[in-house]
Amino acid sequence: ECWLRVDIFQVVPWYVKVYYHTLKVFIDERFQTVANAVERMHVVPSEDKVSPGVMELTLKLPCGVRSAALTVEFDKVCFMI
Repeated sequence: ECWLRVDIFQVVPWYVKVYYHTLKVFIDERFQTVANAVERMHVVPSEDKVSPGVMELTLKLPCGVRSAALTVEFDKVCFMI
């Protein structure tokens, strides 16, 4: 079989709280389990008002793929200056 490996690198600002356990993967508009689609995942959470977070993923996609989408739930922190 033919597979594509796609690396995703996402920097997340400290004021966005990401719920990484809610990650969902859709390949050609069909839901895929994270275990089947994500080959590697590395997350460094952000620190409030100090540093951004980082999410690195390696997806394993079939060569004939037309589209891939990731969703994750998050909250945007409101802050006062």
